[in-house]
This record gives sequence, C-alpha cells and structure tokens, in this order.
Amino acid sequence: MADEEFEELKKEADKAPEKYRNALRFLRNHTFNFDGEFWFLSPTYNNGKKVKGTFKIIPTSFRVMYSVGRPTLYLATRVVFEDIEFENPDFGDALKTLLETGLAGSDLLKVSNVFKQAPDNEFNKLKRLIAMDDLSLLIDEVDVEKLM
Repeated sequence: MADEEFEELKKEADKAPEKYRNALRFLRNHTFNFDGEFWFLSPTYNNGKKVKGTFKIIPTSFRVMYSVGRPTLYLATRVVFEDIEFENPDFGDALKTLLETGLAGSDLLKVSNVFKQAPDNEFNKLKRLIAMDDLSLLIDEVDVEKLM
C-alpha cells in the first residue's frame, strides 16, 4: 500500500511545477518577516533568545520522501536570510564570526533553530492561502546575506 502511494506521489511531483506555478511565482517574489524566540548555539543554555529579520524561500524542486512511515510530497527549497537581528548583540557577533570562518549551508541548521523554525512557521501559515497545503517544506540550503 505504501509503495503504491509513494509511486502516486512521484507522479504528482512530476506534475507539481505546472500545478503550483502561481504559488511558486508568489514564493519566489515574497519576503517573509519573522520575530520570535529561538535557541542559539545551545538549546539548553541559550533557549528563548529574541531574533527578528527577513528571509526568502527559493523553491528548487519537489521530492517524495517517507515521513513517519508515510510517503510525503515536499517542496525542496533554499532559504536566504537577511537583516537578522538578535536582541542581544553578542549573539549577532557570534553568528557573524561563525559565518566569517566558513559556516554555511545546512550547518547553519545546527547553530540555531531560527534557520529551520522561522521558514517552517511562516510557510505553514501561508500554504493554505496559496493552495500548497498538501506539501511540506524541506530546507536543503540556508544562506545568510546580511546581519544587522
């Protein structure tokens, strides 16, 4: 049963660029604002740090993968963060130092949950409005272009 469902979703993924054309165009042109509390460097000791900024979601492909034993259709993306501002400037300085030493891409997901949670939260709020509620977000790559 799961294999048949997986194959059906693969066929749907092949048709997805056409089916979601307007929604993809909207995502490429939309800038998301976020403001919340996230952990930074350690979920145990640095939890609840205020962070705000903007990001763009750049769709790259559609993928079918198993999630909790069920095949799921994902929108694979690249997320570009801009204007990240920490309430405590020391955390901004620490992130800037990490970026200067070459930290990039998916490694940023290990530094703070802001790079995963902010896009997930905003995409989940928006996906019903743009008729993408049958998709889940998969973040393949993260870039930080500007810190405040």
